[in-house]
Amino acid sequence: MNKARGAIIDASIIEAVARPNRTVEVEPEGKATLKDSADGDARWVKKGKHAFFGYRVYVAVDTEDAFIDTAMARPANESETKQFKRVVRKLPLGVDGVLADKGFASAENRQYLKRKRFADLAQCGRIIAP
Repeated sequence: MNKARGAIIDASIIEAVARPNRTVEVEPEGKATLKDSADGDARWVKKGKHAFFGYRVYVAVDTEDAFIDTAMARPANESETKQFKRVVRKLPLGVDGVLADKGFASAENRQYLKRKRFADLAQCGRIIAP
């Protein structure tokens, strides 16, 4: 039996360690400048009723052995849907199907999978377990 190898993709919000403060610094001459947080790449995002300052981390796990194949971090305010292609491009050779939650769902992403000859495992109705 020929076993398909897939990738399960998901994203999680990770809060930044640095506080999201914006302060005003006044020089002795009286000139004021705005100073942002020490973490200039982190961004605000609202999920449900809660707001988070940090990053969204994307992970692709191999269905064959449950190892993490791909991981990347982006500012939290960037849409999951828009990062999908970037994660799929980083998948190793031999992966022939992708399963992702509805945060990644879009007609554009489904067409991308089709063009790249990846099976859309959410559409196949297949249950994948390591």
